[in-house]
Amino acid sequence: MTFGSLPARGVFDARAASLGISCLLVFLLGAASVSDSTSREDAGECRARPMLCDPPLPQPAPIFVFDRANIPLWLQAMNRPEAEIRMNAIEAVGAAHRRGVRGLSEAVPAIQKLLATDPHADVRHAAARTLGELDARSAAEALRQIARNADAPTELLLVVDPILAQWQDTDSIPGWIARVQASPRRPAATISAVRSLGSIGARQASEALFAVVRNADVSPVIRLEAARALAAIAPPGRSELASELAAEAGEWGSLIALLLLGSDRENGPKLELDTTGLNLAASLLFDPDARVRGHALSLVRRADNARARAKPELLNDSDDQVRFEAVMALAQAPASAPVTEQLMAALNDLSEAVRVAARKGLVERWIVDSPGVQQGLARVLGSDNWRELEQGASIVGEVSFEAARPRLEALLRFDRPEVRLAACTALRQLNRPESLPALLNRAEELTALAPESSKVPARLQSEAEEISQIFILFAQQKHKPVLELLAKYVPKRSGFHPLARGAAIYALGKIFESAPPSADLVSKLLARAEDNNPIDPEDAGVRRFSIIALGRFGSRDVLPALRDLYEAENTVVSVGGAARWSVMHIEGVELPPCRPVEIKSGPFFLEALGPRASAGQP
Repeated sequence: MTFGSLPARGVFDARAASLGISCLLVFLLGAASVSDSTSREDAGECRARPMLCDPPLPQPAPIFVFDRANIPLWLQAMNRPEAEIRMNAIEAVGAAHRRGVRGLSEAVPAIQKLLATDPHADVRHAAARTLGELDARSAAEALRQIARNADAPTELLLVVDPILAQWQDTDSIPGWIARVQASPRRPAATISAVRSLGSIGARQASEALFAVVRNADVSPVIRLEAARALAAIAPPGRSELASELAAEAGEWGSLIALLLLGSDRENGPKLELDTTGLNLAASLLFDPDARVRGHALSLVRRADNARARAKPELLNDSDDQVRFEAVMALAQAPASAPVTEQLMAALNDLSEAVRVAARKGLVERWIVDSPGVQQGLARVLGSDNWRELEQGASIVGEVSFEAARPRLEALLRFDRPEVRLAACTALRQLNRPESLPALLNRAEELTALAPESSKVPARLQSEAEEISQIFILFAQQKHKPVLELLAKYVPKRSGFHPLARGAAIYALGKIFESAPPSADLVSKLLARAEDNNPIDPEDAGVRRFSIIALGRFGSRDVLPALRDLYEAENTVVSVGGAARWSVMHIEGVELPPCRPVEIKSGPFFLEALGPRASAGQP
């Protein structure tokens, strides 16, 4: 479960054990996670290391290979008397679907039959999961019957309910309401029904959920989930009930009240709260419970940011989450000197998430208040505190504040690697020739340190991050005085980190672009490009940058070797794709894209014999 950009502790986790409900906690906390999309990750990599996307090498989507003769075997296995074989056959269908195989609907009737009639719980569980994975909505009524059954095993309900909720199956709502209204002798099944009602936005469930939230005899975990569901449904009257609950004796009332107003699993930019709800949340900003304070501030920030900013003392709260929310409120504030100063102060926060949030807020503020941000940066960069120096240097690079360049050059020898890397990255982003002498000196120092650093892998990696940024700037500036230094990184046994070697070779390619270097360097790079020794191969990144550098040199003498690499390793984009680009760059021709990687769907517990698989069938 996440809350903002910090890992949330949840509003009930520390107290659940004292109530004997730790087993439910695992179920509750397992539902939510945050992951960045692949495109966002790729964009971040390109910003951090531009050499990885220069040039871009298109990656064709893989082709899955599947033998459709497997399906009749699985259908036969579903009729076997052994429960384990039936279960494995069902799970094979689900596994094939997850691995890209499509057109498996012919298995749905058999799986649905086992869901309804099989005497073994594991088989029925597998059947329900697989029908959900296949999006087999023709099986909705069979799943619905399970959800309505008061005696259905809890483990099966935990599989069936999310499927029906994902399908927005409104016909399941009465069954879920009935389960909520029944005596909660099975808390996990009740919570599953509550979550499903919230997920589907079932307004008709409001009365039943209100009753659960009001009932102090019900497990706090169930009440908390009911409050979350009501926040999603947003029925009238929840602010008034929240006010009642906040006055409830004991440790749970305030938490439940806040969840009624807005879920802690959301962090949208705007939240609609009426006056009663907003005043209640504001009244809890200084609650003794840090989780109450953090969630209250999140609600106030999203509903009335100005009111959240009116509590600057929360920037010094003992809780990371509260400080994060306070900084988020500041980041959304109109430009003013006090706000800029407060964000600058947060660059030194003990929490990295708070520091990053403050940095992002200041970068956005640069457009509307660059003088104020510049003044703050002068103070931050003049300090000796590594946390604010790291963030301040990063801001300089992101906003291109060239006046700070001399200070960044001085920070190249700071005693913390975080600061040194931020300074190197910012200087690379500023891309000024005036920084080349200082960066060359630092690169020479790092080169001399490498033999000793290689004994400590983490240190070698950290220094490689620094020097790769320096080498990228050498590439951008086409700085020829560094050629002798860069050449030291080419040999396979040079002892340098592969990241640093790749960056050095990338720089050589850019510096000698369209102007071939010595035949000796070409020969050495070609040896790196062709080194695919199965026992001790060259690093894939080093091979990639060597091939691209050869293409940038424009030497036609290496074309036969590049074409061989294109053909021999066509499905490996780092090699075949790089060779394709280099051949096209030298000859000015268009070559067919790299062949997609063929991925065999399997292995499965039961497969047809014989070479019958073919690409593209999924």
